[in-house]
This record gives sequence, structure tokens and C-alpha cells, in this order.
Amino acid sequence: MMNATLTLDLTRMQRRALRRRVDLCCDVIARHWDCPVVHHVTEISSCGLRLERSSALDVDETVIVSFDLPWTVVGRRIDVFARVARVDRARSVVGLEFLDIDPSDAESLDDFAWDATPSS
Repeated sequence: MMNATLTLDLTRMQRRALRRRVDLCCDVIARHWDCPVVHHVTEISSCGLRLERSSALDVDETVIVSFDLPWTVVGRRIDVFARVARVDRARSVVGLEFLDIDPSDAESLDDFAWDATPSS
């Protein structure tokens, strides 16, 4: 039992180490919207992101997310399918989990995560 607890604690610590605070915008396309809707991203990692002031998204819904990597010289754009992993309607916060991120995009996000402000 102790090993399972230790593994769980290490996994939580590793997850926290990868999420970083950011201030960027992304376009989100959902099944019930006619066009992309701009959202504010407050946290990001190579596995997903957190949207602020989002509405009308449901847990397990699949969306398309597009955003620029402003910290790269080229200004690469990431387009990725994501699953709505968490919805906090009281705080208007949505957590998205990337489903099919390109490995080179994930690597760029990891590189950025080490240089950005850690999330609490």
C-alpha cells in the first residue's frame, strides 16, 4: 500500500511541475458553435490547458483547439483535438486534455514549460 501512495504522490508532483501559467488566447471549435470562439488560456502543459471564462462545454466533449506558440522564433501554430476533462461552472474554468498532439508540438510545450512561471 505504501508503494501505491508514494507512486501517486510522485505522479501528482510531476504533473504540477509541467503545468505553467500563461496569458494567451486560443480558438476553440465545439460541435454546437458555428465558428471558432476565442478563449483565454491561463495554464498550459504538453498534455493540456486550462481555459478561463468558458461556457457551454461539457465533460468528455471533444473540441478542436488552435493557438500560436509566441515564444518560438517561427511562431508555430498548434491545432489539436482535446477532450473536456473538467468543468467548473462556478469559476467558469474548463480543463482540456490533448488527444492527438504532434510529438514535436508537445516537445515545444515542454521546453516552454520549464521557462514559464510554475502554477500553484
